[in-house]
Amino acid sequence: MSGLAALIMSKRPFLTAAQVAEQIKSTADPVSQAGPNWAGAGRINMAKALKPGFRLGSPGTARD
Repeated sequence: MSGLAALIMSKRPFLTAAQVAEQIKSTADPVSQAGPNWAGAGRINMAKALKPGFRLGSPGTARD
């Protein structure tokens, strides 16, 4: 989770820690009660958490 939080904060440094945590929890995929999950929110979904407003790169583009 810390890696995802760092990615979110790198693009949106104005967010508070609570807002970053809420972004991660609100975009988590639900899992069954039998499986482990983070803070009861489900399995972290990086793709959902980084949308909208994040671009991880697209084919044919150069990045610094």
